[in-house]
Amino acid sequence: MFGKEAVPLTAVWQDRSKGSWWKAPLIILAYFYLRVLLELEVVKRGLANMPNSLSAEALLSGEGIMKVMAEAEIFYHLQAFILLGLVLLAVHLFKFKLFSFKELSRKGILQTISLFVIFILVQILFGQLIEWLIPGYEQPENQTLLIQLMQNTHPIGMFINIVILTPIIEEIICRGLIMKYTFSLMPVMGAFVSMVFFTLLHSPSNIGDFMIYFILAAGITLVYWKSRKLEYAILFHMLQNFLGFISICLLK
Repeated sequence: MFGKEAVPLTAVWQDRSKGSWWKAPLIILAYFYLRVLLELEVVKRGLANMPNSLSAEALLSGEGIMKVMAEAEIFYHLQAFILLGLVLLAVHLFKFKLFSFKELSRKGILQTISLFVIFILVQILFGQLIEWLIPGYEQPENQTLLIQLMQNTHPIGMFINIVILTPIIEEIICRGLIMKYTFSLMPVMGAFVSMVFFTLLHSPSNIGDFMIYFILAAGITLVYWKSRKLEYAILFHMLQNFLGFISICLLK
């Protein structure tokens, strides 16, 4: 896979940065700290814009939070740009090399798309298996909340956020910072931690949810692990989110 671009899975990551084992986790911790602060600001602005107040019970529910965030739609999207910009700035200051656009190839892009199609089929088959093993199983709560948010926001803004910004920031963190720079000397461990971290990042509420996101994480991780190019992992993630975005739009 990936032809001349591929390297052995057990090979350590090249162009490592001194002290990256603690610098990369520091960026990740700072990201989530700022993300919590900015999302609280989104909720605060949303509450101020709501025509009717919500009960405490409604506000504590996932559906209630999505309604509140939708009332501060512009700042909701703005905070995604802010977080991505700050992470890119931190990556630059620590001299981390995550992108290599000049080294991309059409063959690598086509192979990424092919692998994406394979993993989509795996996800579909696994979804059928879950429905058979767990009667009454519903889609992950994370997906349900996303649908609720999209129903109350402009599709263009959500497209930019979900299909473009989210894959970039999540791949920088889960694949770039964790795999390449936190576990640069332990590629197998880095791949496993990356997959688990990505899965937990999507708040699975049961084993079915966990496995659905873990399969997706495995596909993205395999692409980055074999090619050692974050751009291909981002492309895979964008394709996945684009498919989900189109599916949600068709259901509206």
